[in-house]
Amino acid sequence: MFLIGISGFALSSVACGLADDALHLVRARIAHGAIAAPIVGGALIDANIGGMGWRPIFFINAPPGVAGVFAASLGNPSTKCRIRAS
Repeated sequence: MFLIGISGFALSSVACGLADDALHLVRARIAHGAIAAPIVGGALIDANIGGMGWRPIFFINAPPGVAGVFAASLGNPSTKCRIRAS
């Protein structure tokens, strides 16, 4: 079952990369999420990290989110602090 899930996840990732328009990308992303969510979510629930049950399913998204915000702010000049000389 795990190998089927990983294979489906990889194939749907390729489908996302090969999408030539928004409709195909949305369809591929739906398949991508439908395949990945039960596998990752189930593994996190079974691991019962820190006795937290289902909560790590949502916490797993925080580090990539923080990293994405940080990386985007580095590349966006409007977020940089400017010091004016008086």
